[in-house]
Amino acid sequence: MEYYYAQLNAVLREPATGVLSALVVDVCEFCEKNERRVADLLDGRGRYDSKVVALRGVRPLFGAPQGQEYYSAESAQLGAWILDSTGKRIQQDRKISIPVTIVVTWSEGRWKMYGAERA
Repeated sequence: MEYYYAQLNAVLREPATGVLSALVVDVCEFCEKNERRVADLLDGRGRYDSKVVALRGVRPLFGAPQGQEYYSAESAQLGAWILDSTGKRIQQDRKISIPVTIVVTWSEGRWKMYGAERA
């Protein structure tokens, strides 16, 4: 999940589709939302100017079924700016931090994002 967040930050700063989809299972709504966010940046020829999100305080949770892992964490939006194609600041994200439960699943020989929901 830390790798997913690192890649999310990378594609929000240098938008590219398909990067995130390789890191998730098919049913991850959280991940689909992030893919749409990247596609919107590409459509508007924009990008973020700095790191957008951070994952903090990751702790394992118990009770996950075989082949899955549950985690508790804080997902922080860091207040990054969206820049237009000329580099002009056009919109700033709010700085917020929300508690989330993250689920990863073992698929194709590696851990993939299955979802992240507000806790």
